Amino acid sequence: MITLLGTAHVVDLRERLRAEIRTRRPAVVALELDPPRLAGLLNPQRSGKAPAVYRLLASFQRRLAAERGIEPGSEMKAAYEIAREIGSGVALIDVDVRQTFARLWAQMPWGERARFFLAALAGLLPGRADLDRQIEQVSADYASFFESLGAQFPTVKRVLIDERNEHMAKALADLSAGGLDVVAVIGDGHVDGVAAILSGRGVAVEQLRLRELRGEIATSSAGFSVTVESPNGKAPPGNA
Repeated sequence: MITLLGTAHVVDLRERLRAEIRTRRPAVVALELDPPRLAGLLNPQRSGKAPAVYRLLASFQRRLAAERGIEPGSEMKAAYEIAREIGSGVALIDVDVRQTFARLWAQMPWGERARFFLAALAGLLPGRADLDRQIEQVSADYASFFESLGAQFPTVKRVLIDERNEHMAKALADLSAGGLDVVAVIGDGHVDGVAAILSGRGVAVEQLRLRELRGEIATSSAGFSVTVESPNGKAPPGNA
């Protein structure tokens, strides 16, 4: 069985994730990270080079998290720590985000680049109330959100969402092939796509979405994020 826990990088889900993983005690906890990002979370003093578009998104993520007193990526760090505490294995199932953004930038046409930066500057710095409303709207209907994203930014959707969904789903299917129970901590925007791919391959999947996880955390505030963390543990916007 694979359980997908849908998170957002600027929502404080640490205690809920610890409780879910401790209760389930899976053989493996899979994280939407790659080795450099995990190293950055465990050692925030480390830094790494990244493409300009990645650094732009990372700066927005840091701002959104700071408004809530949250360290970006804290939910991934909490999941890693509880996995080690209870003796579960840890698997890093995401692609190298620096290579992903370098490929995105190389493949993105100039027109799409311009639209992307304008949208980022205009729409990724909303006020807190707008931000909370935004994540409620997006999480209520991811299908419409991704349809709109694909129409405006087809390269972004293909490289940052679709290709990563395929990669993570394959990694999870491989992990569970021996009948192991796996809990995967991934951005909520990836859950539908990853679950659909796994179900299509006959893999049993359980989902616990962001809205459900937040429901038992009375003090949490929502955030909207693109589901990538920086090499130094900072995460850019988007939960896609």
